[in-house]
Amino acid sequence: MQNRLDEDGNTFSFETLDIRSIDAAVLITSKNPADLALAILAGGGDDLLPEILKRAAELKGAARSGVGSNHSAGRVAWSLNAGRIEDRGNGYGH
Repeated sequence: MQNRLDEDGNTFSFETLDIRSIDAAVLITSKNPADLALAILAGGGDDLLPEILKRAAELKGAARSGVGSNHSAGRVAWSLNAGRIEDRGNGYGH
């Protein structure tokens, strides 16, 4: 896989990694609210989903907006009591 980009006389190098190789349990202990969103995709995120959603629901103000975007294509309703995630469509009449 490519790990270097040469553009307009500038060279950029980077490392690509699979998010599933990161332990979701480590991400949910972070003080960065955006790490909760990453934890869902990380290794073990499926098993920790109720805890991740609980922590996200407890966030207030600007910290809460760091977890997701209000401009996302889809809206998801998280129901902790029912233990399920419901797809509410993309907000474009679907």
